[in-house]
Amino acid sequence: MIKIAAIDDDPNFLFLMELMVKKSGLKAEIQLFNDPEVALSTIEAFEPNYVFLDLFMPRISGWDFLRKMEALSIHPEVYFLSSSVDKNDKEKAKQFKQVKDFISKPLTFSHLKKIIIPLN
Repeated sequence: MIKIAAIDDDPNFLFLMELMVKKSGLKAEIQLFNDPEVALSTIEAFEPNYVFLDLFMPRISGWDFLRKMEALSIHPEVYFLSSSVDKNDKEKAKQFKQVKDFISKPLTFSHLKKIIIPLN
């Protein structure tokens, strides 16, 4: 079974992410986190295959979350989701081996299918 973690301070995004995964027919377990600190405290035990990570969150940015996850030796595929149009953010994301893509919000069902369904 595929395991997905979505970390975003926007409850609307989390709701849509869960809905898309359920509607996709994926055999997947999804955990949703609106608080990155809570996500960090439980993600090691969950061992997700995929992490969908917001870039701009209060207290812990997506960048800081990624660094902390790497320090815990957690290495899922990471997909940044952001409304940022800053080219520097996209270039910075390429510096991390775990980051597979930098996706402009909103995440679409077709994009989710391209990422996960071929592997299910």
